[in-house]
Amino acid sequence: MWKPLGLIVLLAVTACMFALGTIHVFHAFTSNKVVADDQSPVVAVATPSAPLAGGTAPVASSTVSSPDSEKVAVTIELPELNPLLIDCYRNLERSIQKLRKIEGYTARWVRQIRKYGSVRDEEHVDIKIRHEPFGVHMNWLDGSQQVLFVEGQSDNKLLAHKSRGFASLRPVWRLPPDSRLAMKDSRYPVTQLGMLRLAERLKRVVAEFPVNGAVEAEITTSEFEGRPCIRQFVKFGSPVEQPDYALSDLLIDQDTYALVSITNHGWTEGGTGSEFVEHYRYENINWQAQLTDSDFDERNEAYPFAH
Repeated sequence: MWKPLGLIVLLAVTACMFALGTIHVFHAFTSNKVVADDQSPVVAVATPSAPLAGGTAPVASSTVSSPDSEKVAVTIELPELNPLLIDCYRNLERSIQKLRKIEGYTARWVRQIRKYGSVRDEEHVDIKIRHEPFGVHMNWLDGSQQVLFVEGQSDNKLLAHKSRGFASLRPVWRLPPDSRLAMKDSRYPVTQLGMLRLAERLKRVVAEFPVNGAVEAEITTSEFEGRPCIRQFVKFGSPVEQPDYALSDLLIDQDTYALVSITNHGWTEGGTGSEFVEHYRYENINWQAQLTDSDFDERNEAYPFAH
C-alpha cells in the first residue's frame, strides 16, 4: 500500500520541479537583461562576406598584450533593437565595459580615409591614449606632425606642431578640436579617437537604427595579427535609415575585446551604391604602458609644444 503512494508523491514532486525549471528557462530567454561571461563572444555561424576593397586590414605578425585574463560576469541591458543587430550591440557593450577598466594604452594607429573626393595614402601614427581624464598624444611616423589634446587643459584646445608646409611657420597651433582647421585632414575630431570612444559611437549607431529598418548582419570569426577575432559585417539598407554608412566591417579581439580594425563604406551620390570612406586599425597595442601626467603635458621636453 505504501509503495504506490510513495511513487505518486515522487512523480508529483518531479513534475513541480520540471514546471519551475521550464518557467526559469522561459524567463531567461524573454528577459531584456543578459548576464554573460565576457570571455565568451557572441559569434553567429554565417558565411563571411567578401572583404571590403580599399582599406581592409591586412593580417600582420605582431604582439598584443592582454589587459587581463580574468573571466568577469558582464550584465548587459538591451534596449529595443533591430533583431538583426542584437548580437552586434552585445559585443560592443562587452567591449565598452572591458575598455573602461583600462587606464590607457599605447599603439600604432593606422588610418586611411577618403577626403575631398579622393582616397589618401595610409598614415602610421604612434599614439598614447588615456581614458580619465581623456588625453591623446599623436606622433606621425613620417615626422610630419605631432598632436596633443587633454580634456580640461589648454582651454580644451588641440595643440598641433607641423613640421612641413606653410603650417610649419607657426611653432604651435592651438585649435578647437572640432574646428575646420583641426579637422582638415580628418573625418572626426580628436576627441573621438581611441577604441573606447569608437565602441561608444558604434553602439549609438546600432541603438538608434530603426527596429524595423532594412539591414543585413553577419558575425563570424576571423584573425588579426595572428589572434582570433570576432568579425561583425553590417550592410545597411538605405541612406534614409542610416545616412553615414552603407557597409561596416569591424574586428574585435576575442580576448581583450579591443576594436582592432574597422572599415566603413559610405553611400555614393544618390544613395544607389557604396564607396570606401575610411579604415582604421590598432597595431602593437600595449595595455601595460605606464603612462603618467607628463605623457599628456605640453611642457614635456620630448614634445615640440614647449619650444
